[in-house]
Amino acid sequence: MNFLSHFFLDHQIDDSLFVVGASTPDLLSVFDRKIKFKERDISRRVQDREISAEQHSFYQGVIRHFQVDKIFHSSDFFHEETRKMSQNLREAFPQSDIQRSFFVAHILLELSLDRLLIQEDEMLLHKFYNHFENCKAAQIRKLTSWLADDAYLPSYDAFIHKFTQDKHLLRYKDWGYIIYVLKRILRRVGIFEYAYLDSPHFLVFLQAYENDLGTRYQHIMGTFTQALSGK
Repeated sequence: MNFLSHFFLDHQIDDSLFVVGASTPDLLSVFDRKIKFKERDISRRVQDREISAEQHSFYQGVIRHFQVDKIFHSSDFFHEETRKMSQNLREAFPQSDIQRSFFVAHILLELSLDRLLIQEDEMLLHKFYNHFENCKAAQIRKLTSWLADDAYLPSYDAFIHKFTQDKHLLRYKDWGYIIYVLKRILRRVGIFEYAYLDSPHFLVFLQAYENDLGTRYQHIMGTFTQALSGK
């Protein structure tokens, strides 16, 4: 799941450090993919140690992120949705070499869910950013470094400040920005052949997919909310 979908599932929580912690694995992957940030390593680092209230909140948020991703990525919905979109992409652009089409479908699904949530309730996004504004960038950097095995993150403060101030998720309302984000992610993982993304037909493809997903996403998110609550 992407930033806002993670927040939606726990938006009733008032603890800002928890919310920031739940976003941190994704933030770190954008900041520096070389930093290892795995659930087992983080849990081992905290196990049997006395930690502060701030550290506890942040740690619980990070663990929540991994818990949500585990449920989401193992769900029938995720596997069926990405399989179907991957196939549809290849059929819609038969002349294109769509590298790692399953990965492209995975990213598009997560971006689409966030976009639908923003269209449904833009205040949800403002509440998300308010949690970051409630924390100091240096505090977030210190807590992140602590869980990342004391990784040296001297420029992470500026990165968090920019993330908070730019509020780039607001631009998800623009299809052009969604395509830009997708290209940036593909480049980051070493995929540089994506000419099909510039085709006018790709925008038609995205709009048709969103219309279809829009009839189902509220039920889908409700299902994951229930799964996380153990109901």
